[in-house]
Amino acid sequence: MRFRHLQTRNLVFFLGFLLVVQGLTFLAVTTANSRSVNEQIENDLEVTGRVFHRFVADRVGQLILSATLLSGDFAFKQAYADGDSETLYSAVKNLLENRIGADVMMLADAEDYSVIIDTLHPEQQRVEIGFPELIEASEDTGQPTTSLTTIDGDLYRIVVVPLLAPEPVAWIVIGLLIDDDFARELKELTRTEISFITREPRGDFVVVSTTLPGASRDALPHELKKLTDISEDIEPLTVLGERYVALTASLGKDVMVVLQRSLDEALAHFCRLYRNLVVLAAVSLGLSIIGVAIIARTITLPIRKLAQSARKMEGGDYRHQIAITQRDEIGELADAFNRMTRGIAAFQRYVPTELVRTPIAKGIESKPQARVATILFTDIEGFTRIGEELSPDRLVKLLNEYFSVITKPIEKHNGVITQFQGDAILALFNIPTDDPDHAANAVRAALEIQELLADRVFSEGIKLTTRIGINTGKVVAGSLGSEDRVNYTVHGDAVNLAARLEALNKEYGTRVILSGSTAELVGGRFACERMGEIVVRGKQTSVTVFRLVLPGERAPAD
Repeated sequence: MRFRHLQTRNLVFFLGFLLVVQGLTFLAVTTANSRSVNEQIENDLEVTGRVFHRFVADRVGQLILSATLLSGDFAFKQAYADGDSETLYSAVKNLLENRIGADVMMLADAEDYSVIIDTLHPEQQRVEIGFPELIEASEDTGQPTTSLTTIDGDLYRIVVVPLLAPEPVAWIVIGLLIDDDFARELKELTRTEISFITREPRGDFVVVSTTLPGASRDALPHELKKLTDISEDIEPLTVLGERYVALTASLGKDVMVVLQRSLDEALAHFCRLYRNLVVLAAVSLGLSIIGVAIIARTITLPIRKLAQSARKMEGGDYRHQIAITQRDEIGELADAFNRMTRGIAAFQRYVPTELVRTPIAKGIESKPQARVATILFTDIEGFTRIGEELSPDRLVKLLNEYFSVITKPIEKHNGVITQFQGDAILALFNIPTDDPDHAANAVRAALEIQELLADRVFSEGIKLTTRIGINTGKVVAGSLGSEDRVNYTVHGDAVNLAARLEALNKEYGTRVILSGSTAELVGGRFACERMGEIVVRGKQTSVTVFRLVLPGERAPAD
């Protein structure tokens, strides 16, 4: 879009800039709040998951303890031995209500596992029990067994123990009902929506207990089907338009629990902040329109006068003067313009058509460019101690001799040394000239440096050991400096990482460390030993590092 007037251009530019800044600010705040809430909910869900499993484990432990104590109860054994069904049922009912703290209790025959007593169905006797595999497992192991199972469509945590006299004469079955009350008890403990789900043979999900209201309860199975993978992981979940962050966990075959926290409810606390931001943006936009219009008019009105005077000069009127009283840069420009017109008018008497040409100077600069390069960083081991032992002139002599030795392999393999920092060297490969094999050349240079220093004795009879870090990554290189003086330099996180890798040698007792990116490029051409994932100082994420195996060292096993 092109504008004929500077005032319109300034107005549109500044208002557009303000809108972009406000939009980015609003987006940044919204994104940060959403990310923060998501992270908080995910952390809370992880804690809730641990609390849930601990709670269930404690309840199961109580059931097992109660069942185990009951299996050794003399009075209960006596009631079973008497064989009177009514007396036995009364004893079971009394134990269930007053001692065990469970919701269902059964007695099964030790031989055929048929039901003798069932508190859920008192009228049924000698029917096949619904979970013989639990009794068989307890009989095989000699230990109590437990599992989640459905009875009459309800979910129970079942515990099976033998009634010993002293051999098993019956099987005691105790069950804890996993109903809405159980889920609500967990919700009070965890402040999280909890749903227990079973999967039917045809693959449909059924909510057996939940803290969700009726409509959400009915919609949850349908939403669970949309999840690509239901495993013990945190995933987003939408139920009836409300967004949740959900943790799903398997509790056994075809049984799972879903722990949910509402994302919309958590974000509701930030709605007031959003409204305030919108109001503030609207007010600032209105004030900006007024302010920018005034400023634009203040700038453009004198410029219009200058343009009018220029057109008059173009027409041959060199005596016209601009009437501007401002004392700012515009006023200075108008004053200079008036002096110029007076000078041209005076000069016109002598050279009416003469033109004065102004030479144009052209500068040449090396513009910074981004590219992938390999960075080699070296440092002398124990240099601080050496510096304390030698005088300054002897130290400088030693450094010059050392640099003369190790710069040759770098330059031999197409490396460019950009900095000498004390006893350290920063060298680049693939900059400024292209080098398709830059990573391997950097490694070759490192190997030759170590070979040269292995037997080298410098002045003062000193042997020097150097540590090297090599990294490959994207950097920005080019001329940087003032108008009068520039320097070719390189910047980027890849440079910093090379220095960090060099420093890691001290910690791991190595000589040359490569980053994973460099090791990947050189492939199997050099003997490298993977040191693993290491968190490098100054970086939030870990990096894969490798030790370069030097000649004479033990190579890693394949």
